[in-house]
Amino acid sequence: ERAGTKHANAARHEAICSKKEGDVLNGGKQPPKHNNTGGNSARKRAKQDVQAAGEACSQRASSVSSVNDKSSSSTVLRRQALSGEAFASAKQFFQQSQPYRHVWLRELFNEKKLRAVREELLALQRTFKETDLFRVYQTGDLANIDPENPLHAEKLQATLQLRSEIYSPAFRQFVQDVTGCTELTGKTDCSCNVYEKGGHLLCHDDVIGTRCISYILYLSRPGHEWTASQGGALELYARDASGAPHASPCGYVPPHFGSLAFFVVTPGVSYHSVQEVLSDEPRLSISGWFHAAAPPPNADSDASLAQLQRHAAAVAQPFHKLDVPTSSTPDTPGTVAPPLTSGIPTAASLLTLEHRRWLSRYVNPAYLTDETIGAVRQQLASQRLMQLSAFFTSSFIKDLLAAAAETDRSELPAKGSPPDYTIGLASPEWDAIGPPQVQRYLRYTKRSEPATDQPEVASRRAGMHLCRVRALMRSATT
Repeated sequence: ERAGTKHANAARHEAICSKKEGDVLNGGKQPPKHNNTGGNSARKRAKQDVQAAGEACSQRASSVSSVNDKSSSSTVLRRQALSGEAFASAKQFFQQSQPYRHVWLRELFNEKKLRAVREELLALQRTFKETDLFRVYQTGDLANIDPENPLHAEKLQATLQLRSEIYSPAFRQFVQDVTGCTELTGKTDCSCNVYEKGGHLLCHDDVIGTRCISYILYLSRPGHEWTASQGGALELYARDASGAPHASPCGYVPPHFGSLAFFVVTPGVSYHSVQEVLSDEPRLSISGWFHAAAPPPNADSDASLAQLQRHAAAVAQPFHKLDVPTSSTPDTPGTVAPPLTSGIPTAASLLTLEHRRWLSRYVNPAYLTDETIGAVRQQLASQRLMQLSAFFTSSFIKDLLAAAAETDRSELPAKGSPPDYTIGLASPEWDAIGPPQVQRYLRYTKRSEPATDQPEVASRRAGMHLCRVRALMRSATT
């Protein structure tokens, strides 16, 4: 038991500190040290509290084995991982974790039993599901597996045992003691998820109904250490001063076989995502929740759904009339001239010669004739839809695409590299725009002229071209 605990502590230390191997938690930072203020008495009380909790867990750990029989080798959960030093280590990990409270355990399960669970789950029917939030293959709810059904009992024996032990009163108490959460009910809520190459799950906080604790049990290929270059990590997001999650995650949990991650579901706080899987090796896991008797506090006002609704209301504003630059206006993105005459112009008066000269820098001159403008207007009025091929001039679009391609060649990582959220941000004019539960894109803003001795950056040139497109699209009067 001591050897197992020592190995667990060593693995935990490696996961926190080793960024190279992809076993990175807390954004690669060391956990914060305990605050030593408060004197010896406070430290003594804290130590006594942990010891008392550990003794209580030792008693409960014994009851885990009674789910099946008295031999620990017959259980999925390892009794020694629920008590003593292992429990104290898990609780300390949780209390020191960033960007919000979570825990990652690697020595909790009997590997032989988990291998049997994995084989059973791989044989289950899986349904492909894809929305604007996720791309994943998923089984049905594992809560629907019936131990009284002879077929289920025969084909899913190991899975039934795992489910029984995870949702047992003893393990629920262990989770409560580690996290300090409210009392958990016996409601079963879990499924098997398979993320194949390209699979992902975007940023969200998991707040639905009475969910209290989210957990993920990783069942990717045993004996194979999952690397950062394969993607598929659990990503954790810190929040900015406004309470919104940052555009990029800062904490990562790798999906190693047999490890378990869990965290408290907190509205507007527990933002996480599943990194896109880049490997041909599928990412297999059981994802589920422990439920409380009631929804978490502030679920109606702070959860992802409420934030999405507020964001939609904030941006749902009418378009405004915008101005057209004149030929005398410097060719700088965002500069405008006095507006055209108000009202609905005829085709002949829609554009002056000055406007046509300015537009012809970017727009195919064939679209600037009165005849073409009249035909476009007529089709839009009748069909409400137009597709304008070869709209931009060949020289302008050639320069834009060349700058974009050069940026890709210079900034995209080599094949097999881990995902990198700094891609596209080499030039200081580019900013990542969030919040990620709503949107994530890069925006170019020209801040100053580059120094004369500074080499031209392809991403800056591409940004300037895109700014010209944006200025062009804003040059409408109706």
